[in-house]
Parts: sequence; C-alpha cells; structure tokens
Amino acid sequence: MQPPQMPARRTAEGVVAAARAMDQARAEGLPDRLLLVMLAARSAWWGDAEWPPHAQLVEVLMDQRSRIIDEVVFAAIKKRVRP
Repeated sequence: MQPPQMPARRTAEGVVAAARAMDQARAEGLPDRLLLVMLAARSAWWGDAEWPPHAQLVEVLMDQRSRIIDEVVFAAIKKRVRP
C-alpha cells in the first residue's frame, strides 16, 4: 500500500482545495471541534500522532458534514471504528 500523501508533497492547489473543503464543511454547520478531530485523525493516519479517542471518532462519523473535509480520512476513521 502506498503511504498517504504528506503535506510537504502537496501542491499549492491541493492545499487550497483542502482549505476550501474545511470552509465548506464549517459553512454547512460542522462544529469546529469535529473539524479539529478530523485534523487530528488525519495526523494519526499519516503516522504523526495518536488517534483521537474512539468516542470522538464516532461523533465524526455521525456527522456526515465531516465527510466533506476529507473522504479518505473519513473512510479511515470508519474502518478504525468499525473494523
């Protein structure tokens, strides 16, 4: 399996697209705390941090607006919560 794309390898367009997705999710009402959980989960998926607590990951899955931020990380969270 190929490792996830690291931030240093992102193009400027990729960074802008990620920021737009976060803005869109927030505009649609995603609570900031769930955005922070998604960002922490992304860091954990990259191997740079510990995974957030199970209960927080479940909250992310329960709010479909989280999916807007990053479909791949959302799927990784889903796999981690429901192996």
